[in-house]
Amino acid sequence: MMSDKGKACLVAVVTAFALCAMPVAALADEAADAVSSQPEAAVQAVTEAEQGDKDVAAPAEEAAAEGETPSEEDGKDAVAPTNAEATTEAGAAADKPEDKGEVSATAKETPAGETVATDGEDGDEDVESTEPTVGWVKDGLTWQYLDDAGAAKTGWFDWEGHWYLFDANGQMLTGWQEVSGVRYYLYASGVLAQGDWVAGTGQPTYLGDSGAPASGLTETPRGTYYLNDGLGDGSQRLRIINSKLYRFESSGAAASSLTGTGNTQLDQIVEKIILTKTGIGSDAAEKAYDYVRQNYSYAHMDTWPAQETWETWSQDYAIHMYTAGSGNCYRYACLLTWILRTLGYDAIVRVGWVPGYGGKIPHGWCEVTLANGAKRVVDCSMARNDMWPQMDWYMNTYKRTGSDPAHIIYYDYNNVEIATYA
Repeated sequence: MMSDKGKACLVAVVTAFALCAMPVAALADEAADAVSSQPEAAVQAVTEAEQGDKDVAAPAEEAAAEGETPSEEDGKDAVAPTNAEATTEAGAAADKPEDKGEVSATAKETPAGETVATDGEDGDEDVESTEPTVGWVKDGLTWQYLDDAGAAKTGWFDWEGHWYLFDANGQMLTGWQEVSGVRYYLYASGVLAQGDWVAGTGQPTYLGDSGAPASGLTETPRGTYYLNDGLGDGSQRLRIINSKLYRFESSGAAASSLTGTGNTQLDQIVEKIILTKTGIGSDAAEKAYDYVRQNYSYAHMDTWPAQETWETWSQDYAIHMYTAGSGNCYRYACLLTWILRTLGYDAIVRVGWVPGYGGKIPHGWCEVTLANGAKRVVDCSMARNDMWPQMDWYMNTYKRTGSDPAHIIYYDYNNVEIATYA
């Protein structure tokens, strides 16, 4: 007969054998039941055991390292459009992407199914992502941006302060694109060009802060320009804008000096005369002639300058005529010449001689060369001279002496008779 102690040992052996013979699944269930009844620390230990040592970088970071995300290296950093209107000369507001129903994202997200390094309670816990794909993904040769629901963005999209444009299929667009009748340019990186000159089919195009081609008087990184749909418009060399006079080059760039001399005082004098006396219309040149002839008195002076350097001394002579209100023939010619040159005429100061007092007297006058090459005399001083009151001294051809005593001949600085011009 077996003792109580022997019975206990036999029971233990049989129990152990039964446990060893239990299916693996049953063991797993039992282990799970045991874990579910344990504190959070035990659950964490099991999670760590299952996760192991996996620590894979986010795909967005991997792609960036491999150069597979849209980058700025092919384009200029752009500033996200603000709510401030981009105003043209006419005061019209240009369309801005923010008016087109766009949405924005604040950061790249990792596509679902990829392992992302995250911070757990101990600072190095790895968690398997189960969220839908969110962020930048490459679809063949183009890029898409997927939202929280995994849908591709379309239309305008602001990501990290840069504007992007996607077509109806969610494909990122580059190059020139037209939206609602407005042309936009997107760099190779997909970023919208804003406040920048970009290459066009011909001359460069300037895109304003809204991304649309700018028009009117515009400050650009290259200086002040007058633009027409983003292109430099120098078709009208002289413009009055907001009560200020501007002279533009053929490129549309505003000239740094109205008179082209760089003489600030002379620029201010000529600007005031054109704004208040002559305007810039087709009759501006004749108005300039009348203004100088009628508003300044003659003052005799014994010295006269050399023809070869008229561009230099004529600036001081013109300023003196304006400030003093009087001057000799050279000063008449200088003030008128700089007004006409600013108005766009090919005008110069001529120094020479004219008949007078039984011989020749030194004289200065303005000469204008027309587009067809013809030369014209514009002589305010002679118009005030009572010797030839019946003569027209505005844009007149050179006259020769002869049977008509009213005609007068001009001689150049070397006393050579100036030929008659057609």
